Amino acid sequence: MATQQTHLIDLLIDLELDRRLDHEHTRPGWAPISSLELVGMPVGKGRGGSLNRETLVNRLNELRDQDLHLSAKSLLDQIPVRRRIAMLIQAAESDSRLEGPWCVSYDEIISTLPHYLQMLGFAPRLASSLRFGSVQALKDAAKNGKKQLDAVIPKTRGEGWPLQRREAVA
Repeated sequence: MATQQTHLIDLLIDLELDRRLDHEHTRPGWAPISSLELVGMPVGKGRGGSLNRETLVNRLNELRDQDLHLSAKSLLDQIPVRRRIAMLIQAAESDSRLEGPWCVSYDEIISTLPHYLQMLGFAPRLASSLRFGSVQALKDAAKNGKKQLDAVIPKTRGEGWPLQRREAVA
């Protein structure tokens, strides 16, 4: 694989890991504004809504970032689940920003796989049919998943290019 393509693959895996670990958990439905303000109804003591430009800009930028995460998800969904999980575990293990339960060895992750699958958003029962006999088996599955992902990614920019995004709002 070419270096640029390798970086793209790593970026797509990181985006999916970010979506599974952060975005799926930090959007429980709480917003800094009232839902009534979204439909333009005045809220508060006779004042208009507090929906301001900064909130709108942040929301538009979140939507833009969501497009990237959904593009990564749609590409990774084409990879068999065993390989996809191996790629995500490998990315999480090598990400120095992650802390807590991810700061363990591959052996520990493999031995408590249902727990880590649940943290990644997979059903823990999936672990009963999914086994990595060794660290090398996990690394081989991740390597094969990356090769398969490389075959799925369009090679030229244009329609279907995975990282097309809307322009950021200033």
